Amino acid sequence: MREANITSFQRMREPMKRPADLLIALYRSNAPLSCSYSKMGSCCRWNDHKSFYFSWRKLGTFGAMVHRHVFAVLTFFLSLVLLAACSSAPTVVYTLNPVPPAPSRAAAGPPLDPPIELGQVMIPGVIDRDSVVIAAPGGQLDVNGTAVWGGPLGEMIRRTLSANLAARLAPGSVLAPGDPAPPGGVRVLLVNVQRFWGDTQGQVGLVADWSLAKQDGSALGEPHRVVVSVKAASGDVSAVVPTMSRALGLLADRIAAALR
Repeated sequence: MREANITSFQRMREPMKRPADLLIALYRSNAPLSCSYSKMGSCCRWNDHKSFYFSWRKLGTFGAMVHRHVFAVLTFFLSLVLLAACSSAPTVVYTLNPVPPAPSRAAAGPPLDPPIELGQVMIPGVIDRDSVVIAAPGGQLDVNGTAVWGGPLGEMIRRTLSANLAARLAPGSVLAPGDPAPPGGVRVLLVNVQRFWGDTQGQVGLVADWSLAKQDGSALGEPHRVVVSVKAASGDVSAVVPTMSRALGLLADRIAAALR
C-alpha cells in the first residue's frame, strides 16, 4: 500500500491535463490528504508514514486554475459577510417617559399622610425581555430584535409611573424609588401589570391591578383594576412606544384620583 501511495504521488507531480486525473489519483492512493496555504504558495500534504509535499504549481494548468478559484471564492464570501454587516438595520434603544398631567389633574390639596412609595412592578413574562414586543394577528407576538429597551422594562415602568404620580399628587405625597422613608413610615403601592403592549394596528392596551399595603406587606383595602386603551398613529415601534408612555400617564390619573 505504501508503494502504491508513493507511485500515485509521483504521478501527481506530473502536469495534469484533466481535473479528473487529480480525483482518480486521490481515490487510488487511499492516503489522507490535507491542504494548507502559506506565503510561499498553496500546497497539499500527503500523509503515509512519511510526509510528502507538492505545490499546486506542479499540478500544471489545473493546479493554477484551482489556486485562482480558491482565492476568488474566499474573496466572494468575505464580500458577502461585509455586505451583510453593513446592510443590517441599526439597533434603536427606547425608553418610557413621564407624561405631564392635564391642567384639571395637576397636583392639588394636602400631601398624602403617610406618603406612598411604588414597590416593585410585576409584569408578564411575555414582555419581560430586552426587545420591544408588538402583538400581531393570530395570537402572535412580533419580537423586534432591532428595537430594544434601554433597561429592564419592569423597573422602567416603576420609575415612569412614580414620576407620573408625583406630578399628579401634592408635593411630598410620593417617594421616588430609593428615597429614605420618613419617621412616620410609608404606604407601599403595589402594581401588577397584566397586559401592556401595542399591536400592528397601533392600539396600545394596558391592564393593571393596584393596591396599597403596609411596609410589613399586610394589605390596606381592596385591590383595584385599571383598563386603558390608547390609539397610536401607527403600528410601528417608533409610534407605539410613546403611546405606551401616554398609557402610563392615564394609569397614574386613575390611581391619583382614587388616592386623593
